[in-house]
Amino acid sequence: MSKQRLIIDTDTGVDDAIALMMALCSPNVEVAAITTVAGNIDNGHVKRNVCYVLDVLQKDVAVFGGAEGPLFGAHTPLPGLMGEDGLGNVTLSLPSPAHTVQDEHAVLALLRMVKEEARRGDFTLVALGPLTNLAMAVRLDASFVNNVSRLVIMGGAVEAKGNTTPAVEFNFFADPEAASIVLSAGFANVWILPWEVSVRHALAWGAFDDLAALQTDKSAFFTKITSITRTRLQKDFGFWGMPLPDPSAMLVAIEAGAVRQECYVPVFVETCGRFGRGMMVVDWQQQVGMKPNAHVVTEIDSEQLLRSIRNSLLEGS
Repeated sequence: MSKQRLIIDTDTGVDDAIALMMALCSPNVEVAAITTVAGNIDNGHVKRNVCYVLDVLQKDVAVFGGAEGPLFGAHTPLPGLMGEDGLGNVTLSLPSPAHTVQDEHAVLALLRMVKEEARRGDFTLVALGPLTNLAMAVRLDASFVNNVSRLVIMGGAVEAKGNTTPAVEFNFFADPEAASIVLSAGFANVWILPWEVSVRHALAWGAFDDLAALQTDKSAFFTKITSITRTRLQKDFGFWGMPLPDPSAMLVAIEAGAVRQECYVPVFVETCGRFGRGMMVVDWQQQVGMKPNAHVVTEIDSEQLLRSIRNSLLEGS
């Protein structure tokens, strides 16, 4: 059976790292490249975090550094939830990672590699952070859109229950213009995993503890990087489990049958307003005359998500 081929664009914080582990440790997946973007943390830390994950997994994948901030304005990282380094402060006392970043800019690498991958057949571009790199690629080369077989995005708040403002999810909040450009660009096969789905399908703390107790090097890494986030979610926010938006999006990308429910609908992003800037608007009743442009995922298979994470922590042990 041929492997699923992925290019992953990420702002690697804690849940991005888990998503990378799911993809990189799956026997049915080939990761062609990883591109980075400022989001959860500054892009310097993002690049280091990706390289540390590759070191831990002992995987060799090309990494390309991308946008240092949004199309407009300054980069605003996610404050405190994932530690100073975006990875639970695990990397602060470590030497430089063994894996290194390529000299080619991520946007140029994306333009080049999607053409190469398209010649080989269908592949999936997975966007786990702000969509800045993708928006820049769209603007630089119109053929980029046609070369992407399938695009899976973690972003948006489908019920306007935001995690950054009352109505807006972080990735779209971090670069609303980029999100608007990407969703209006005309990609043929777009799947969006919104924030609220990851909340409904959070990893219960009991299941979380079972993963931490697997006694592999990968499960030890999993436990270390999630420690700060878990403490804050439990004590400060009273969460019953850990939402895993990026692993949930990765599940949609790599696991057949993982999507239990979705709707193919018109989706666009607001770029103005005091509370609405970055809001993902879903035209459920198709009232504004737009054609459907995205599959919005509303339910996933929680057991399949847990199984995929568990398998990644056991791979090679």
